[in-house]
Amino acid sequence: QQVRQQWRERSGGERFLYSVCRQAWQWKGNDRLLRAFAEFTSNGNSDWRLVLQQWGPDVERSQQLIGDLGLETRVLYETLCSKPVLRRRQQAADVVADQFVMEGYGTSVLESMAASKPVLMRPVDDIAAQNFRWRPPFLGATTVEEITHVLQTTLHDDALRSAGEQSL
Repeated sequence: QQVRQQWRERSGGERFLYSVCRQAWQWKGNDRLLRAFAEFTSNGNSDWRLVLQQWGPDVERSQQLIGDLGLETRVLYETLCSKPVLRRRQQAADVVADQFVMEGYGTSVLESMAASKPVLMRPVDDIAAQNFRWRPPFLGATTVEEITHVLQTTLHDDALRSAGEQSL
């Protein structure tokens, strides 16, 4: 795939976690993802890269935190794009991340699931789950610790394949 090859060439990475949401720490919790990703990659997962959207009120804060955490070589930024380009990026990723603070999700989560991608995000709580025929199979996490745990326990081939199949 062309997008994945471009990411490899730009970053030297082999595995990709793509965050589809805007940089808005209060609502999306992007800082939590960055802190967890730093912990994850410092524990033997140096072939992973995080791809972020260069969009939202906290882009500069995220860039500062990336520098503070020493992640400059492990994070790529992508600009806003059309839906067809977004779909190609989702398909190029190994895992898609969305938000960790707000409840609910938008169409990019459903599109990621339709591409058989595991989605890391705030889980649907028990009360909201009553409105579903089935609980969405998200890799659920909200805190830095939970996100780190999910990254460390599910980002290997068998677990990713299984989570992707459940998403589809």
